[in-house]
Amino acid sequence: MRNPLIYLAAVLAIFIAACSERITHNEELAAKRAEEFAEIALVKQNFDRAYEQMSSKARGYLPLENFKEAMIGSHRDGFPKTIKATGVRQIKDASTIFVILRGQDGAGKVFEYQIMLNGSEKSDYQVSTVRRLS
Repeated sequence: MRNPLIYLAAVLAIFIAACSERITHNEELAAKRAEEFAEIALVKQNFDRAYEQMSSKARGYLPLENFKEAMIGSHRDGFPKTIKATGVRQIKDASTIFVILRGQDGAGKVFEYQIMLNGSEKSDYQVSTVRRLS
């Protein structure tokens, strides 16, 4: 008689492979979602509305007041008046994608950000973190 554990392991491996779906990203959609978020959070400084657009997981570990304090604290030198995505970096086989944004204040000051989004082409994207690079 064959070992039933080997049979069970083979069935389990086939089941996992059948159930796991390859994650595909849409860089244009991710960049669009990052720009939309940044327009609200950084250009319009509507922190309440921007916070609502963040993923529920992000809101779970970052209270609204801390989000507001972080946004204001990282912009003591002002906020951008325009914002545009300049690059996208996917994380292979993960539902994470990073978008680099560049903003300008109209007087020559440049702001750079890295926005981490979670999701996929199929599920859409939500912002998880915002990091000012310069």
